[in-house]
Amino acid sequence: MAKKPAVKLSVRQEWLRRHEEEGESPPKIAQRDGFDARTVRKQIQLAREERDLTESRQALLRQAMESHHKDLISFSEKLQKEVGRYHVSPSLKADPFWGALREHLPKSPLWKSIDRVDRLSESLKALEQQVDQSFKKAVEGLPTAKYVPKAEGMGIRDGLSSAFKHYCVSGEKLQPPQFRQEGVEPGVIEICYNEWICVVMQDAGGQECKEFLTSLMTEACQWPQWQEIITKRSERDREMEAVNEEILVIRLRRIVPGKCKYCPL
Repeated sequence: MAKKPAVKLSVRQEWLRRHEEEGESPPKIAQRDGFDARTVRKQIQLAREERDLTESRQALLRQAMESHHKDLISFSEKLQKEVGRYHVSPSLKADPFWGALREHLPKSPLWKSIDRVDRLSESLKALEQQVDQSFKKAVEGLPTAKYVPKAEGMGIRDGLSSAFKHYCVSGEKLQPPQFRQEGVEPGVIEICYNEWICVVMQDAGGQECKEFLTSLMTEACQWPQWQEIITKRSERDREMEAVNEEILVIRLRRIVPGKCKYCPL
């Protein structure tokens, strides 16, 4: 007796469809198609197992892909926070998802913007150190006998530098320093620019010190660092806007285009 050829995949899948969707029994399918009923039953069971395996693999793959993209989006949010501090640490760049996100988005303007934020931040840091040194040198003209430190680590340069950077960034008109006596011990005054305490000293020399600080800050407005800080801060703000816009797109898409070596497929 001649051996019947093996049942093709397409045939057993069709038998499974007819059995499940049209309600044909294995004997009826066997009679219509010229096969043994036991063969039909076996092939229907095999087709069912193949379908279930395919569906479970697809579900597993879908789950893996969803998790992968969630990880990428989560990393992009972490990246946004770190760039918001104007510096991307070496540890974050060593994170595998740094490379993964770059593989997914190799042509994104995000990377150039991040590099520019880093470079501008380093440049601003150097400029601000120059400002600190300039104030340190300038306040040597203030009679130190009148200066009374309020707390360890706080000095006249701290307040002046902070006030200087505030006016650079905000664009506010430079205001004269103010006396403040509330909350300090009797006979002692604070000389402030807005909330920045520039000096704490004995009341007796306050007017002279105030005039000195007014002259110093007016002079500081002519320092080249003033305009350079304004320009570089403005450039950095623009780059930060670009970074935030790119990351917003990543977050709202929910799926990061492209592929990386960590993709499930």
